[in-house]
Amino acid sequence: MLISLDLSNRMDVVRIILNKENKPELCFFDDFQKIILTHDKGFFNLIRHNTDEEQWVYYNFNKDESDNSAPIINEDLTPLQKAEKFFDENEFENCGNELRKEAEAILTAFLDPTMKKLQKEFESLDSKLNKAFNQVSEQRLQ
Repeated sequence: MLISLDLSNRMDVVRIILNKENKPELCFFDDFQKIILTHDKGFFNLIRHNTDEEQWVYYNFNKDESDNSAPIINEDLTPLQKAEKFFDENEFENCGNELRKEAEAILTAFLDPTMKKLQKEFESLDSKLNKAFNQVSEQRLQ
């Protein structure tokens, strides 16, 4: 089955494939092994965000189109997995950068749990921290 996705349909496709709401009419997908191939990095990240890192494995396929060689396949690590790897290798600057990426992802998910406001615009970690702080503060005052 081939599906062409635009930005507005990505989350709907994720909900159907993964049956996040446990809808009975979609439970037939639950018993299948799922192999999802995409060239769309945004869709890849959306799938990754909505699946369990302990139950799924993620790979990147890279191919040099100038020759006839096989693609290079690498396991795609999360920023947290990369941070752990860099920490073990005493590469603390790279470790800190990956931890920042993970913190941004956590705050993005916190501020937009249904992923309705997916934005491509850059927003600093400081800005996201301030928004999260304000949202938690408002909730405590209610």
